[in-house]
Amino acid sequence: WSGYEKIPARIHAGYGIVAEEILEQTEKLDSPKPTHVLVNAGVGGFACAVCGYLWHKLGAARPLFVCVEPTEADSVQHCSKLHKLEPLPDSKGGTMQVGLNCMEVSPLAWRVLETGVDHFVSVPDGAIGSCMKLLAEHSSPIAAGESGVAGLGVLLAAASQPELKKALQLDESSRVMVVICEAPPD
Repeated sequence: WSGYEKIPARIHAGYGIVAEEILEQTEKLDSPKPTHVLVNAGVGGFACAVCGYLWHKLGAARPLFVCVEPTEADSVQHCSKLHKLEPLPDSKGGTMQVGLNCMEVSPLAWRVLETGVDHFVSVPDGAIGSCMKLLAEHSSPIAAGESGVAGLGVLLAAASQPELKKALQLDESSRVMVVICEAPPD
């Protein structure tokens, strides 16, 4: 909707609280700030808020920002390749990552993402189940839904794919923050 920005801007501001909490928790734990942040994108609002907040607060010291979305609904990555806003041509068949099954990017979010994101990566649905299981079986279990674990899928893929690891500038000194923002469906 052309001109529909007031309400999305308020929603993005609310999402920015997550990024504020990330910084507060790293300070509270006296932990170094992350070198990389991996966050999911549907229409881009959540990713925009996290990216924008960290960029604003940390400036040049901000972490590398990786925008992650389903291979089957990679609308933000599509726009980054074209260097402009444009809907995905045709649905690739949908995705089990239903909260990220978006074919268009929010124009408001794109203004931040097009310059603030360092890397755009997509994750196939086949990687999602094992990510959810890994988190659920952890010594401190984390219940995460299909639309919440794409970033973990990228991190695990980078561990076994040297070219992806290099492209994302990951090494032994990296401190990676994967933002998991969805619980499993009931």
